[in-house]
Amino acid sequence: MAKEIYIPFTRLRIDRFLALLVSLVLMFLLRPFLEGFVGIRLLMDIFISFVLISGTYAVSEKRSVFIAAVVLATPALLAHWAIYFVKNQAFILMGNVFGMLALAYIAIII
Repeated sequence: MAKEIYIPFTRLRIDRFLALLVSLVLMFLLRPFLEGFVGIRLLMDIFISFVLISGTYAVSEKRSVFIAAVVLATPALLAHWAIYFVKNQAFILMGNVFGMLALAYIAIII
């Protein structure tokens, strides 16, 4: 059995799927309210990163499935954040392709 993770200073247990649910709800609920801000792209990249990380955590029950999710999510995360340092269109394409593959894999496993 996996070690249970608790929210600090509380007795609330963080389930594998709760982190994914919270990150998805925040991404979809906060986007319309933050549409007029200049940093919406940065904020959406943060939300996408949280979704990829929490989705990878959600499928972490089996080691082989977890490793495959990490292999797909890592290039997506690196490419999404490399755009801020290197202005290259290839990173955008690579981040989108690996992001779609990682999210599709996570959705199929769940």
